[in-house]
Amino acid sequence: MSLDSQVNVNIPAEPKGSGGKKWIFAGCGCLLVIGLICGGLIAYVYFLSADARNFGLENRTDIGSSRQVQDTLGSPVVVSAPQPVLGGDPTKLVFTYDVEGPEGSGIVTVSGSMNQDFSVTRDEIYLEFEGERIDLDPDNELEIDIDFE
Repeated sequence: MSLDSQVNVNIPAEPKGSGGKKWIFAGCGCLLVIGLICGGLIAYVYFLSADARNFGLENRTDIGSSRQVQDTLGSPVVVSAPQPVLGGDPTKLVFTYDVEGPEGSGIVTVSGSMNQDFSVTRDEIYLEFEGERIDLDPDNELEIDIDFE
């Protein structure tokens, strides 16, 4: 007599259709949601940093062509790459630039605010030179000579 005939074990058969497939679909769905969230965050950070980078480069050009900076430091003016100043508010951007000319060197500080559409609005721009703060505003530097005859 063999052991197989003496042991009566009832093992229930797994019903068809339940089990593995639904867990595979649920797992893939969760991974898809996680992937979409991570992709959205990466895109958000990319667009945020792209606008901040453009803001920094546009200000560098404005500083280099600023008449007030050229009058103070002499011409030509060498402007360093923008250096971000880290702060607590993610909607505020602050960059500093080392500027140097034949008559001295200084630091230009530019601050801006991030808008809802990821564009940046410049709030303030000034030059620190020999302990003095000189407000720079490229929009106010235009000299318009109109002759009315």
